[in-house]
Amino acid sequence: MDAIVQANYTESDREVLIPANHTFHMLPVWADYLTNMTITIDGTIKCSKRQHKWKTWIDPLHNNMTLVNDFIELTEIHDFTIRGSGTVDGQGYMWWIREYLGRNPAGRPKLLNVRGGTNLEFTGVSWNNAPFWTMDILDFDGAYFHDFEIYVDAYGQLELDKLLLGSSYFQDGIGGRTLPTYALNTDGIDPAGKNVLIERINITNYDDAVAIKTMDGRGKYA
Repeated sequence: MDAIVQANYTESDREVLIPANHTFHMLPVWADYLTNMTITIDGTIKCSKRQHKWKTWIDPLHNNMTLVNDFIELTEIHDFTIRGSGTVDGQGYMWWIREYLGRNPAGRPKLLNVRGGTNLEFTGVSWNNAPFWTMDILDFDGAYFHDFEIYVDAYGQLELDKLLLGSSYFQDGIGGRTLPTYALNTDGIDPAGKNVLIERINITNYDDAVAIKTMDGRGKYA
C-alpha cells in the first residue's frame, strides 16, 4: 500500500513492482485517485489466511450490512495497468470451507474490486482461487482484459462438497465429468461499464466466466 501511494506522488517512476521469485502474503489493500500508474506483478501475491484480521465495513445502501473488505480495492483510477508474469492467489479454500459451514457472516472477498476509472488494462497476471468473484470492475470507460488466466480449483471444491455434504454431487453429463453441486460463485470477470474488450483469456472456474453487468444509469463514466 505504501509503495502504491509513493508511486502516485512521483513525477516519473510511477510503477510498483512485485519482483519475480518473491512471494508476499498480504491483507487487503485499497487506494484511490491513482493516475498514469502501472502495477507489475512478476512474483506471487497471496491473500493472508488470517481471516480474523480482515477488516469489514458497513454498507449503508444495503440495510447497513457488514461486509468483508475485498483483497485489492481501487477507486477512481485512470490510465492504469496491472501487468506481469506472476500470480495473485486468493487461497480460496479457507473461505470456501467456511462458506459450507456458514461461518462467513460478512461474506467473502473478491480478488480485485475497481470502482470508477478510465483507460484500464489488465494483462499477463494469473488470478487463482478467488474466495468470491475474481474481478469486479464497475463504472469505467475503456477497459482492456487480455492474455492472462483465471483459475479456480473446481475439483478442490468438489472434494469439499463431498466431504462436507456427503454424497451431494452429480454427474454433469458433459463428458461424464463430476462437478460441484454447491455454487461458490467464483466468477471470472464481472464488468459494468463501456468500451470494454476481452480477448485471449483462459478461464477455468465452472461458474460465470464473463458476466457483463449494467450500470442502470448509476455510473459516472458509464
